[in-house]
Amino acid sequence: MFFFITFSILCFLPIVSLQAFPAGESAHYELDKSTTRTTSMVRDGSLNLQVENSVKPGNIMDQYLSIFDFELDISMAGRKTGRESILVPDRYFDRDFWENLRRKKTAEMPSFKIRHLGISDTDTIGGEHFSNCDKVLFYDIHVEGESFLMQLWKQIRTSVFPSVKQGEIDDMEFTCFICEGVPALMAAKVDITGSSRGFRFKIGFDLIP
Repeated sequence: MFFFITFSILCFLPIVSLQAFPAGESAHYELDKSTTRTTSMVRDGSLNLQVENSVKPGNIMDQYLSIFDFELDISMAGRKTGRESILVPDRYFDRDFWENLRRKKTAEMPSFKIRHLGISDTDTIGGEHFSNCDKVLFYDIHVEGESFLMQLWKQIRTSVFPSVKQGEIDDMEFTCFICEGVPALMAAKVDITGSSRGFRFKIGFDLIP
């Protein structure tokens, strides 16, 4: 989620204020109900993001467990709650990593890959304005344990198309605006998408300070 250019023009690009010790940081998000960002069957929802203490699997690198707690109100399914847990290496919080990402445009982590999509201003549903944010795509995501969202999307698809054969959720991706001053993973906006046998799902969340 971060990106960087050569020293000669670096001064013109936003530099994210990175957390030296992100453990314990949290952020709260509310669902954007606009159909441009959220599947119409998702009527309401929230996301709480927490970064927990560093863990060290073997001697590879320090990683932080990032926990996404969802509460969603689904048409015909009611209230659903669940969790996604993703390991985030400590270098994600390092300024040099973001400078390299801006320059090289892509990076690969053990649990996900990142593509830099550009630098842009953004506004949240709560009226907050963020300038010069890094827009990034997380893909090839590997969660810890069973994926709540993948199971939920299967249920939604089955309720809409009961005659369609069950299949896995493909290409679950997170598109985020990484902005200065935002806690936890520094995302002011989080858009999550996925598809299964041609049925596309999307949920969009904005930071609520």
